[in-house]
Amino acid sequence: NYAKAKKAFKDLSEKGIEYEDSKTWLYTAIIEHPVIEKGTGIATFHVYDPVWRCILDFGSGYRKYELETAMSFKSVYSMRMYELLSGQKTPLSFNVEDLLERFKLAGKYKRISTFEEKVLEVAKRELDEHSPYSFTYERITRRSRGRQGFKVTGYTFTPKFLHKNRDMKLEEKELNAKLGNITGRFGMLDKNVSDYLLYNLDIPKASINSNKSVFLQAQKVIPDLVSVLAEIAPKMREKGKPIGYLINTLKGKIADAMSKKK
Repeated sequence: NYAKAKKAFKDLSEKGIEYEDSKTWLYTAIIEHPVIEKGTGIATFHVYDPVWRCILDFGSGYRKYELETAMSFKSVYSMRMYELLSGQKTPLSFNVEDLLERFKLAGKYKRISTFEEKVLEVAKRELDEHSPYSFTYERITRRSRGRQGFKVTGYTFTPKFLHKNRDMKLEEKELNAKLGNITGRFGMLDKNVSDYLLYNLDIPKASINSNKSVFLQAQKVIPDLVSVLAEIAPKMREKGKPIGYLINTLKGKIADAMSKKK
């Protein structure tokens, strides 16, 4: 449908993106020079290089989507819900009018059950299958005036994290980017974990920091990491390279814990 494609490209061309860091402020169109080759199903457009770098900028928080996840969605509503819920930890509430406006559906669905079936359920199924961020939802209702029953006025969306759909390469990159001191105000390892590594296993701080992504991942997926470290300790001390044995053992236990969650 060329009319829809042309409208979509025009809309994107008229929308801008703003970027600012410590040295630069930039504002430009999201895409430029869209071209549709009729009869081929092929469309091309230009993306200004700084815009593309903004999209891929992990560290500064400008990347809205994990690209492989975004490309797996078949429904535009899945993309919209992913945008709303990505990284969220607390419930979000919207009235029906706001949601319809966000989804460009104002005036389209007269029955709320149709909106739920065609939009919310479709998005939920796709996010459950492909995305690390999905949701459950509850209706917000009020009693109808002058008649029996209730009217749906909005929805509360509760985010849920699906570890099985996480991009592990991205997660490792993010963890490594956060490596820092293991103790103190800005430390990320639980104090009981870092204390056990330092004082019970006598592992130097430098060795802990150089393997911190493994310890952080273990802390995340193993319920009682200190008890596991205590179980590993006797064999670890028998080895000539104790830190190597510890890391390899933890990687195996992380893999076991991950497989049980699937």
